Amino acid sequence: MIAPGATLEQPVRRCVSRVVLLGNPNAGKTSLFNMLSGLRAKTANFPGTTVSHRMAKLETAGRTVHLIDLPGLYSLQPTTPEERVAAGAFKGDSSIGPKPDGAILVVDATNLERNLFLVSQALEHDTPDRSRAQHD
Repeated sequence: MIAPGATLEQPVRRCVSRVVLLGNPNAGKTSLFNMLSGLRAKTANFPGTTVSHRMAKLETAGRTVHLIDLPGLYSLQPTTPEERVAAGAFKGDSSIGPKPDGAILVVDATNLERNLFLVSQALEHDTPDRSRAQHD
């Protein structure tokens, strides 16, 4: 299949991107992950129960996206095991893989002060470099 606007002389490159869902605990990250992926992941609503990540492979517009649902965290300076997993994945210094190509910050509007603290920290980090996306 040829992508719209491509010709036979111009091969279509499929890119693989990594996008993380980042936010406070119980902000709706897993609900969004389920909606986007079609999966039925479940999470518990008390500290220490969701210490790992989930990943789904999505295909959109000729691009493969690995969507990563991270545990909730309040700060990028982690103090708990789940915060270490999430902060490490966002910063690219974890076993989950390299720094993601993008992040979706999920914010609970009923507690903006707490949620926007994490958003401000995330915005202080380098914007992911799109040229780093893996091509297959």
